[in-house]
Amino acid sequence: MTVDVGDSILMECVARGYPVPRIRWFLNDKALPNNGSVIEIAKLSLNHTGVYLCVAENVAGNATATATLSVMGELFEVILRDPSIHLGVN
Repeated sequence: MTVDVGDSILMECVARGYPVPRIRWFLNDKALPNNGSVIEIAKLSLNHTGVYLCVAENVAGNATATATLSVMGELFEVILRDPSIHLGVN
């Protein structure tokens, strides 16, 4: 999924089982503090880009689901005002 910087998003991990599965979220293999079935981000930034992994587990086993999120920022242009400045030259 591709979204813009500043947008909001809601991701849900639906899991059923007995006992009720525990749900954990990861972003680019790093654990997220949200361990509920829903992740809601009100203002997306470029740092939210990556692969989200939902892991649902109980004593019977586990199941996973992934989603890739691309957050697009605004392009910008650099204008050199001093003609004596050259990029990459010390």
